[in-house]
Amino acid sequence: MTVFLIFLIDMKIPRREKLKAEVQNLRYGTQCNTTISRLLIKSFSFFYLTYTDHLLADVDVVLLYFILF
Repeated sequence: MTVFLIFLIDMKIPRREKLKAEVQNLRYGTQCNTTISRLLIKSFSFFYLTYTDHLLADVDVVLLYFILF
């Protein structure tokens, strides 16, 4: 009975609206993933550069780096 009700509800929602929702979810997911990956790349590259140049990674320098870039 519940499967039949789900099928009826599914039939009432237009396919176009479903596709729009799926595309929006994909876009939002990729935007979040790219933002997180950019932050990770920036942080790893910054710490790699500071430690290879034998500089101290002070909190002020880290904050300045994230503000500038």
